[in-house]
Amino acid sequence: MGSSYGPLQPGMPSYPYSGSQPALTSAGSAYSSYGPSGASGAFVAHPGGGGVGVTASGVVSLELSAQNVRDKDLLSKSDPCAVLFERVGSAGPSTGGARPAHRAAGWREVGRTEQIRNDLNPKWSTRIKLDYHFEREQRIRIAVYDIDSRSKDLAAHDALGEVETTLGNLVSSSPWTERLRYPVAAHNKTITGAERDLGTITVVAHEQSSAGRVRVRLQASAEKLPRMDFGGLGRSDPYLIVRQVIQPAGTSAAGGGAPKKPVLSQVYKSEVVRSNSNPHWRLASFFIHRSPSQALSDVKLLLTVMDKDDNSKDDLIGEVCLSAADLTGLSRTFNIINEQKKKRKGNRYTNSGKLRLANVSVTPMPSFVQYLQSANLSMRFIIAIDFTGSNGDPRSPQSLHSMADPVAQPNEYVRALSSVGNVLASYDPTQQFAALGFGGELPGSGQRTVSHNFSLNGSPNPYCTGIEGVLNAYKRCLWEVRLAGPTYAAPIIRHAIQLARAPPPAGGLSYYVLLLLTDGVLNDMDATVSAIIDACEFPLSIAIVGIGGANFGDMRVLDADNQRLRSRDGRTASADIVNFVGFRERGGDPSALAAEVLAEVPNRVVEYFVERGKLPRAAAPS
Repeated sequence: MGSSYGPLQPGMPSYPYSGSQPALTSAGSAYSSYGPSGASGAFVAHPGGGGVGVTASGVVSLELSAQNVRDKDLLSKSDPCAVLFERVGSAGPSTGGARPAHRAAGWREVGRTEQIRNDLNPKWSTRIKLDYHFEREQRIRIAVYDIDSRSKDLAAHDALGEVETTLGNLVSSSPWTERLRYPVAAHNKTITGAERDLGTITVVAHEQSSAGRVRVRLQASAEKLPRMDFGGLGRSDPYLIVRQVIQPAGTSAAGGGAPKKPVLSQVYKSEVVRSNSNPHWRLASFFIHRSPSQALSDVKLLLTVMDKDDNSKDDLIGEVCLSAADLTGLSRTFNIINEQKKKRKGNRYTNSGKLRLANVSVTPMPSFVQYLQSANLSMRFIIAIDFTGSNGDPRSPQSLHSMADPVAQPNEYVRALSSVGNVLASYDPTQQFAALGFGGELPGSGQRTVSHNFSLNGSPNPYCTGIEGVLNAYKRCLWEVRLAGPTYAAPIIRHAIQLARAPPPAGGLSYYVLLLLTDGVLNDMDATVSAIIDACEFPLSIAIVGIGGANFGDMRVLDADNQRLRSRDGRTASADIVNFVGFRERGGDPSALAAEVLAEVPNRVVEYFVERGKLPRAAAPS
């Protein structure tokens, strides 16, 4: 392996997929186009976070059927029932061992179907509902039983076989079919040693509701704003804030009947237009949220025009209250009202200027699940590991790359890679993952050179099969590559861009997630910011995990939740594609790490493809 290493160049061509690609359910493209494409630059930073119910979770219902299950009854056919169990506690491989699901430690029953009498090919009508979280590895087991009595105790009934998988796999591969097996391996063999045929189970995952996020795009301007500076002599420095009015359900505990106060959730904040009574703000794009039962007319918005003061508290110019439906109404000019001035002046008060809205679009957003199931979306996974000297000699137990006890005490790199990788692996049908390293001295023909972009497997093609293949390549690489430095991330991000440029499978879509594991400060911050800004135009998200206890200030800058990244040459990122999490900040809990570092990915996937006019086919009603 030693002499086969070589640095990978940032401009190198992308690698072809290996493995089979999922087939389309019908001929042609899996998505439709609408409107102008390439408009991702319309996003404007909104410090409020836009967190109006925007989550990466949802509810799915699982429709179950089985084929050719075993006949356990003497005088009639089996009376099958399916039971779903969910792993509780930390994620990872099954702890059930050879025990059936209902007796295995660490598993809880979620739900059961009805019993179907005398049927070896049951199609159960009872669907089992589950909370779905993209960012978590949700392991489930589905067991089929022959119900022999009225007892609720599953131990009183005959087990017909079971399967174990992840909920993510069921959602992304729906409809999903797998052979039933017994937990005890020996029971799956006949007396002659042949494989016992227990039949198969098929699962169809249905999303319960696609209602939720609504994208709003508009061009706002104002006219005849009052002079607010220097005692009314100077022009205002106006900016616009949009908030959604969230009305809590129910009543407050105190008093037993008083309605709760509404909550204002900021979804957008514009730039400041200096010294201008007739400002035109940049095109705004933001998201609001509605419940499945809400019409757009029920979604209330508060548009506030403020005057920026550099040396004192900002002043209120006025507000406009309207509904989401009003945005697309015939009249898009609204009086800006300052209630205090109105109260003070009475009938002499008309308004504090007018707000005009143009180029308005209000678009219900498709869901991440719809992209998985109706647009043939494949999630691709790229791993990059820090091989700089600050990690410490891998032979030392104190090293962040320590392999002193890899089974009982895997290092933080292994734990972070395993937890995040096992989640994403459920969504990649190829199981081929690009595994890269940076900051190490590569072995060569009598000379060692530092590379900031090399394959962990020592091959020009960086793809490894499965997460286990990546881990094996990483462990082998530790003994071949000398830890060096400095820490440069830009070459890795440029490489990821090249991979993301590859054409997706025919009739489908591909989206890439770069998992970058590093122990400290970047030495090419400006180049990294520039690379991230370029990456915003491609189907790519970057998840950075800080390993160890170093100062990760640079990484938090890259995770630009409150202000878009800006390069030294004045370019601004069109989206927030970076999420940073410190491994130790989550108490070293791999499940918590994966949940946080991947939480923003589903929404970014949807935003990216919607901005480019690529929508999933209309999902069939569930």
